[in-house]
Amino acid sequence: MTRCLNCLITEHLYKMYPTRSEGQLSKVKSLVVSRKILGEIAYSFNLGDFLIFGYSERKSGGNQRMSILSNAFEAVLGAVFLDGGLDKARVFLNRFLFGSINGFLLDENNINYKSRILELAQRDGFGIPAVPGGVGDGAEHAKEFTIHIEVAASRSAKAQGPTRK
Repeated sequence: MTRCLNCLITEHLYKMYPTRSEGQLSKVKSLVVSRKILGEIAYSFNLGDFLIFGYSERKSGGNQRMSILSNAFEAVLGAVFLDGGLDKARVFLNRFLFGSINGFLLDENNINYKSRILELAQRDGFGIPAVPGGVGDGAEHAKEFTIHIEVAASRSAKAQGPTRK
């Protein structure tokens, strides 16, 4: 039911932000339909408590896993659409998603820094930043990755963490 979600989100954003460019609306849409956001919304109304899991999946926290919750949110939207049509699906999204969009946009945790760096580098004529593959050190179960970014052929920033992301 991704098409239903995309259609209704696009319609809503177009009406909500009539002066924004297509590119700006596309960025907002990308955030709003992301696994993270849909999972957070599903988590907010305990959707995971209504899903059926095997013993191991429930024990390992499957009912709180964002990938599962976001898929379940889309499945519920699909069921609403199949049962009641586009208008009922719109009401569902209005209740659970549309009112939260501004909050998601203002939340610094939702900024896509990789895209932002790319935009700024291209805007200022530096070309496309290079992010050479990160090097992982340590035991297989506890690797520490070091990543750096190069803008205009000079190393600009370095970061470390448990994943390449």
